[in-house]
Order: sequence, then C-alpha cells, then structure tokens
Amino acid sequence: MTKCFWFLLSWQWKGGKCKLDTIQTIPVELQLTAGSQVDRPSVIQRIEPTDSYRTLGVHISPSGSNKGAIKVMTEIALEYVQAITGTHLNRADTLTSYVQHLLPRLRFQLPALSLSATDCNKLMMPILKAALPKMHINRNTARSIVHGPITLGGMALPHLATVQGIDKLHLLLGRIRLEDDTGKLLHIDLSYVQLLSGASTLFLNRPYSDYTWIEWGWVTSLWRFLADTNLTFQYPCLWTPSTVREGDVCLMDYFLSQRLPHQALKTLNSCRIYLQVITLSDISSNNGKYILPEAKAGLCIPYRTSNLDWPIQGRPSPAEWRTWRHTLAYLEDKGRLALPIRILVSRIAPAMGPIL
Repeated sequence: MTKCFWFLLSWQWKGGKCKLDTIQTIPVELQLTAGSQVDRPSVIQRIEPTDSYRTLGVHISPSGSNKGAIKVMTEIALEYVQAITGTHLNRADTLTSYVQHLLPRLRFQLPALSLSATDCNKLMMPILKAALPKMHINRNTARSIVHGPITLGGMALPHLATVQGIDKLHLLLGRIRLEDDTGKLLHIDLSYVQLLSGASTLFLNRPYSDYTWIEWGWVTSLWRFLADTNLTFQYPCLWTPSTVREGDVCLMDYFLSQRLPHQALKTLNSCRIYLQVITLSDISSNNGKYILPEAKAGLCIPYRTSNLDWPIQGRPSPAEWRTWRHTLAYLEDKGRLALPIRILVSRIAPAMGPIL
C-alpha cells in the first residue's frame, strides 16, 4: 500500500477556459484494504495531476507537464559536468563519454516526453560548456557547427531536440505499423488533433507555425519536429474532413487564410469546437445562401448533430463570441453569403436514381 498512489483528473470551466482541480479544490481521499485485513483500510497517497511520478524509468505527469522529467535530466547533466570538469580526458575519451554514457541516460526518457527546443537547449548548455573545451574546441563555437553534419564541416554532435524527434518518429511509425494497443492509441491521438486543428488535409503535412495556438503535447511536439525538418507523411487511414457542397470550405482553413493573430485563431477554434462544426456548410442554411442565426449567436443547432467524438469545450465568453461573429461577417454581403455554396449534384444523383 505504501507504494500506491492515485490522482484525480477533474476540470473547472470558466469563460470557455479549463483548469485542473487540485487537492485543495476537491479534498477527497481513497482507502483500500489489503488481503484479509478488511477492517483496517489504508489511506492511499494522492498526488496532484501536475506532479510527476516515475514509471519504468520515465518521469511523466497526468497533466502532460515535463517539469519532473526536466528536473531529473538536469541533475544527470550537472552530474556529468562535475564528473568531467578537472579531469584529464583526451578528445576521444570526452566524445565517447558524451555519446556512450551521457546521451543514453538522457535519451531513455525522450520518446515519452514533449520537450521544446528551448528546454533541450537549456539542458545542453552546461554540458557543451564543459565538454567542448575537453575536445579542444572553443565553448562559444556556433552550435550550427557543433551539431551540423560532417559533410558540411560540422562535428555531428547529437542534440537532444533532434534525438527526441527521431526517437518519437521511430516510436510512432513502428507502433502504427504493428497495429498494437499503443499504435491504436496513437492513431486515436492523431485523429483527435486532426479534428482539433480543423484542417482539411493531414495536419502533419501543414506548417506547424500556423497552428501554435493548439495546446502543446506529444503529437504537437512531433509535428514541430516534422515541420522543422521538412518531412511529410502519407497516412491514408487517418480521418480528414471532406466538403459536401460546391464552394464549401473548412472554417479553420478560411480563418488561417485571413492571416489572423494566433490568439484570435484560438478563440475562433474554441467557438467552432463548442458548436461541433467543421465546414461552412455546417453553419449555413440548406440553400447555402446565408449563415444560420443560431450559429452566429453561439447556439448548437439541434437538428444538425455530429457523429464524431468531439473534445470537451466549455462555452466561450461573450467577448469570444463577438470575435466569432465579427470574423464570420467577412463571409457575408448584406446578410447573405458573398459566395453561396451549392449542393454537389454528383454526390446525390446516385441516391436519387436515373433522371428521366
């Protein structure tokens, strides 16, 4: 019982924004009995959802926070720095200690984390300042040379950000191809982000810089790496939205084309997810000539329900709905759609039978 712990994932919504409950906001406890001692329950330790815990050598948090893992990795890095500082290692031995001793210790956790480039640079800074002089290299040498490929005159010293991206890519591809339980969970996570982004095509092939308003996590960390390295995916099994009318468009694609600030895009996406809509036709009249008043007012349209499993989204604030209506107004001209959308006859003709 002393090794057991539990955490509670519960959310508070205010103005469309969510916040995790803490032990103070929901002070409950869990008691369990062991073996035949049914009359002597033990109180199980409860941890905060933002706290980290160790599982198979990886420090993770229910909230997705990387603070615990960063703390442990920082201790490993400083331990290495203290070990090599003042020693008489030659260039080859220092390189060997970095590649074969330090890197594997740091690399073990990386596939399960979502460290940013800034986090990786902070971890690398004291390591390079201690290791580069041992390699007879100025510690202020440009990092593009230190981590660049040998073919371009670099040292090819592995960087944590690159190692993390490669390892996560191996994990994703390997598990999806195996189609095991982890692969299915990753497929679900990718489908979730696809719906969250509102993109009409595979989000992994789009510039991540346009979608920084999406909450940072495991998938978005990999997406950032793919965008930085100009890698593209072919994943025909992943769900992507489709339009059903001529002239129809995915709402987020339209909002992105307007070059709106990222905070405005985040607000518009929250309104879209609350209404559970994807395309312009989802909020337009049957004749495709105007936007439904319910959609403008931020009311879910009862006779248009989605069969998708949508993320939970609290109702946005009045100010956010004003931003929503103001942006939709650019699609209209005197209360009607400037470019009406029409039903694709080719989509419904087979169901109607031959036209006599």
